[in-house]
Amino acid sequence: MRDVQAHLDRVIAEFIATITTLAREAAMQSLSQALGDAGANTLRRKGPAAARKGAKRPASEIDETKQRVATFIAQNPGLRIEQINAQLGTTTKELALPLRKLIAERKVTTKGAKRATVYFAGGGGGGGGAKKRAR
Repeated sequence: MRDVQAHLDRVIAEFIATITTLAREAAMQSLSQALGDAGANTLRRKGPAAARKGAKRPASEIDETKQRVATFIAQNPGLRIEQINAQLGTTTKELALPLRKLIAERKVTTKGAKRATVYFAGGGGGGGGAKKRAR
């Protein structure tokens, strides 16, 4: 009788595992249809970590955003981050890291503070600090 019960438990466990896998696949198909092809590609590319809050973006995505922002700032100098977001369709949170990197690389300069900060392309030119000449 114990052998029958063990066999029955094993068959039930396999059945539950199969049903669970099929349910997950059906949910992914429904979700991918609801989001369209772009959403499905995003889900496949980023995997389950993307759904977690605080998941890291791939370096390639950050570099792409950096390039996009640097080009935009070069063409539209003197804008605040809210104005940049409105034009690029981004959020301040999405641009925070790429902008910090651009500023560190001196590809973007800033003027002002906090929400009044405006962004300009390139380093070198804007702002005090003239070099002293040797006599």
